[in-house]
Amino acid sequence: MDIYLLALLGSALLHPFWIALPKKAAHPLTLNFLAICLTSIFFFPFLLNGELWNRVLAHAFLFSLLTFFQVSYTISVLTFTKNHSFQVAYPLTRLAPLCILFVEMYVLQGGFSLSQIIGISFVSVGAVLFGYDSEVRNMRTSFFLLLLWIMLTMTGSMICTKMLTPVFSPAEFWALAALQLPFYLPFVLKRKRELKKDFGNIPLLIGAAFAMVGTWGLALYALHEYSAATVSAVRSLSLVFGVFLGARMFDEGHKWQRYFAAALIVLGAVMSVAK
Repeated sequence: MDIYLLALLGSALLHPFWIALPKKAAHPLTLNFLAICLTSIFFFPFLLNGELWNRVLAHAFLFSLLTFFQVSYTISVLTFTKNHSFQVAYPLTRLAPLCILFVEMYVLQGGFSLSQIIGISFVSVGAVLFGYDSEVRNMRTSFFLLLLWIMLTMTGSMICTKMLTPVFSPAEFWALAALQLPFYLPFVLKRKRELKKDFGNIPLLIGAAFAMVGTWGLALYALHEYSAATVSAVRSLSLVFGVFLGARMFDEGHKWQRYFAAALIVLGAVMSVAK
């Protein structure tokens, strides 16, 4: 097993914690804001490198798009997850692998085998089965519009990241994540009481920061070897672990289709990394 695949599996393992821990916070957006602030301290030295800023300026349009997609995706996902049960909301935020596959095939001219295409399709179907239940059937149109927005912003974020991967290292990517902080201010400043409460919850803050850097940092590393569609599909293995996390952390039960969905996702993830 190569180191890139290990990084990808590590990213999948940490990803549900990145979603679940903010759900335990006073407010998910305030915890996410504080986690970015905390991790920025360790990556700040990278921002002092003039060569880094030259590369940012050389790819300013693409980097601006990435920032927009990433901030929009994160805010939408955390808001969506806060308002719905974890075992419903989390799988439905992972619907983009198939969309990423087609964009990567036709925009980046990426080559995929039939086995990989079928595998990534299995992952997307499994994600739908994981999250689909009576709570979803009773939702209004706004629920599905937000879901579509999450899928589109995740696709844009992954494609932009893949295009910028040869330019920036994972550590530099994370240092530049500090540039996202101003976009959170309008949301955070309305919630000063929650901000203060989350700031005082040190174990939760450190856990969220570690999960955030781990899941995204390892995924960025894996993108040096794998396509964006494959990275997104394999990271969806996090759903298999996340459903049990939801049961333990939020006392949510299991349903038969989640076991069937888990089998589809595992099979699809294996097929997606096949050469």
